[in-house]
Amino acid sequence: MLTKQKSKEQLYIASIALLVANFGSSIFSFAMGLFLLRQYSSASIFGISQAIGPIVSLVIAPILRLVIDKINKNK
Repeated sequence: MLTKQKSKEQLYIASIALLVANFGSSIFSFAMGLFLLRQYSSASIFGISQAIGPIVSLVIAPILRLVIDKINKNK
C-alpha cells in the first residue's frame, strides 16, 4: 500500500517526466519544421508542418477518449 509521502513522490516524478516529454516533443517538432524550411526554402511548408501536430491532436483526442472509455480496464 502506498503511503502519502510515496504517493506525492510518484506524482512529482510523473509530472516532471510529462513536462520533459512534452518539451522534447515540441523541440523535435520545431526542429523538423526548421529542417523542412532549410530543405525546401518555403515558409508555407514550415507553417503547415507546425500546424499539423495540434490539428491532428484536436481531431484524434475525442476519438481516443471514446475508445479508452469502452475498453475493459479489469484485464
